[in-house]
Amino acid sequence: MTKQRHVGQSFRAVVMPIKIKNGIPTVISLGGQVYILQGKDQFRGENGGNMGVKES
Repeated sequence: MTKQRHVGQSFRAVVMPIKIKNGIPTVISLGGQVYILQGKDQFRGENGGNMGVKES
């Protein structure tokens, strides 16, 4: 049973680090979802992480 939350109400989320690199969590689990920390100069995949964004 989950607690009902209201708009504007603060709470403490439980975050579990899954992977840590150089002392910084790079992969975390939050609420059953997995999130990946990606630096602005880090590239992923064929398009270099730009996801279709064109730089001018």
